[in-house]
Amino acid sequence: MSKMMQNSNVAHSLRQMPRGSNWLSISWLVAALACCACCLGCGQPLATKTPANLVQVAGRVTLNNQPLTRASVLFLPIESGSRARGMTNANGEFHLLDESELAGIAPGEYLIVFKPLTLLPGESTQPLDKDYQSPDSTPVRATVSEDTELLNFQLTNRASAYRIKI
Repeated sequence: MSKMMQNSNVAHSLRQMPRGSNWLSISWLVAALACCACCLGCGQPLATKTPANLVQVAGRVTLNNQPLTRASVLFLPIESGSRARGMTNANGEFHLLDESELAGIAPGEYLIVFKPLTLLPGESTQPLDKDYQSPDSTPVRATVSEDTELLNFQLTNRASAYRIKI
């Protein structure tokens, strides 16, 4: 009987708390957030989360012997694997990131797609043949191995290849 009275006293004391007091809810929320932070690996450096099978790859893209600037470079696996992408800078240089935003790419065979990006309305981009911009028509392929560090691509627009100097 004394246990029953103790339980009713606890219940009675909880009922007497003002309705605006959410201390119990807040404490549960804080505990839950602390658990989530621990589970997510809060404070661990990103390098410990990088899979060992990724190869850090950089490169340079030129179009008609000039750097291809502000273009996305997309690596699409031919057989299996995950995609990787990069963005060219003013010198046409890029660094690859995998789908998880980790630096690098898994070894394998890839189709390469290039797409010029327009950052501001009305801004002109370098003209690039449509063949380079589609996975169905790109002629560019690359093999990435564990030893690959640098991949350079020299693109030529067909229209510029047939220009006649007068």
